[in-house]
Amino acid sequence: MNFKNAFLCFFYTIFLCSVIYSCSSALYEPDSKNVKNGTLLSELKEGREIYIRKCSSCHNLHLPEKYSESEWDHWLEIMAKKAQLTKQEELKVYKYVTMEKK
Repeated sequence: MNFKNAFLCFFYTIFLCSVIYSCSSALYEPDSKNVKNGTLLSELKEGREIYIRKCSSCHNLHLPEKYSESEWDHWLEIMAKKAQLTKQEELKVYKYVTMEKK
């Protein structure tokens, strides 16, 4: 690998890390006030972590309030397969992204 390619690879890695960090820091952290309808706080926190880890590997993260519950349901059904989420992971992400809407 020549210097130019190494530099571009390094720059791309730094850029990608900064985008992921800036998006994930804007996502709200669940707390006890978000726990409703039998949902556990740990599920919401896991949902956030899965959302950041799995979804940001393919595209920018969207703030949960950007979409309605039905829109999240639609997108998660499509994207969960691409991200290879288990049904449990998909449910945790859904609970996280829709927690403010309930």
